[in-house]
Amino acid sequence: MGTSRSVNGSGGAPIGSKAATIVQGVIGAAYPLRASVKGPVAWSKVSGHSNLSVAAGAIVLAAPIAAGASQSIVVRGSNGTTAAEFQVTLTGADTGVTHLVDELGGVLLDELGGALAGPDSYTSIKAAAAARGILYGIAYKPDHPSDTPTYRALVLDQASMLIPETASQATAWCPAQGTYDFTRLGQFVDIALGAGLPWIVPSGFIYPAHDMPWVDDTTVTAANYQSIIDGLVSAFAAFCTSKGSWPKRINVTNETIDNAQTDKWRRHSWYNAAGGPAWIVYLAQKLRAAFPTTPLGLCQDLTEQINTGLIGDNYCVNMRNAFLAKVDELTGLGWKPDYIDLQSHLRVTGGFDAVGIRNYLEAIKGRGIKITAGELDVRAANGGVVPGMISPTTTPGIDAISAQLMAQYFAVLLPYLSMGDFGVWCLGDAYNAWGVGERSLIYDTSLNVKPAMRDAFLENLNLRSA
Repeated sequence: MGTSRSVNGSGGAPIGSKAATIVQGVIGAAYPLRASVKGPVAWSKVSGHSNLSVAAGAIVLAAPIAAGASQSIVVRGSNGTTAAEFQVTLTGADTGVTHLVDELGGVLLDELGGALAGPDSYTSIKAAAAARGILYGIAYKPDHPSDTPTYRALVLDQASMLIPETASQATAWCPAQGTYDFTRLGQFVDIALGAGLPWIVPSGFIYPAHDMPWVDDTTVTAANYQSIIDGLVSAFAAFCTSKGSWPKRINVTNETIDNAQTDKWRRHSWYNAAGGPAWIVYLAQKLRAAFPTTPLGLCQDLTEQINTGLIGDNYCVNMRNAFLAKVDELTGLGWKPDYIDLQSHLRVTGGFDAVGIRNYLEAIKGRGIKITAGELDVRAANGGVVPGMISPTTTPGIDAISAQLMAQYFAVLLPYLSMGDFGVWCLGDAYNAWGVGERSLIYDTSLNVKPAMRDAFLENLNLRSA
């Protein structure tokens, strides 16, 4: 059973000074309610269908809604001094990929009978994020074959933080064991310095899934892996000192989970050399010694949705559970990450579950670990199309569903961005990481803004209490 929703204001005093919203997921029988105001909001049922109730801040279904049938509930929200009521209508839909567009939906805003002032009117993501005290990062690759002065100027105008894509990974500056060449990263840092923008180490300082070309089980061993890490960290710290510029945060490593393994750790030469995840702890400790005040994080992919294919296998759900367990294991071994960087490469084929994502973010937060998302974009279908979901090769269809998914995800993510930044994985489609045919970013291949994708960020950022 999927659902589509409609929300209608029914008068009453406004909650705080901004709109109330609902966030709805594809699966599950509870649909959380939230209001973009400071302080807690108490939700209750005023009237409506007997199948629908309100509990723990969510609309709860006692039983599924049949396809094509609709049920309504009038919900009251109060923050202690003001309150408002509005009607929510849930309509049942057949399960299956053909209804994914409807199920993804967007965040629905209720103007509460016109009693509210409109959302804040920032027109750029950078400005709207700054008003929340958040940096807006954009991945930029100076040596990209499609880079132009026009594109660089656009990135520097839009960004409040620069992300060096792959240039800060050791694989980019350590082409041979003991050899360090920071030419590419130096070009990037010079641009960031010239623009007065902070920069980060995204993905992973050591990224085993895309490792240095010389790394294998004969070159990285139990006898030398620590000394290799010592050399890498020392070389990187010396580079930063030479530039007089240090990253705002560093992702220690990336993509450490493999669902197919019994212990859930991905196998590679670093794991084999250390006999487990101790290499991560050692690397984090060496980075901490070299960068005493720089937040150190852990990055992971494929935890933001339900799965990477058709709905049903719960791949991403299993990844979330495994990742949280491995974070706990690392903490027990001596390193607790300062933050988790959710890659957030969304896929329209991956489904979406707002309740599950919120529970995941709460679980991270409950561990005393901060949250960011450094590689936001949307993939349509690995360069292709999804039968029955969007019309084949229809650009407006791809753009629409991508923007809907991003709006839904970012609405859930935004309140949890405790690291004070987020990033998109490049700005224009010509620079996307996935190949020809993907339209995953905010500007198209001609550097024309795609309003719906921009507004997926902008409208969520603009919604806040005065």
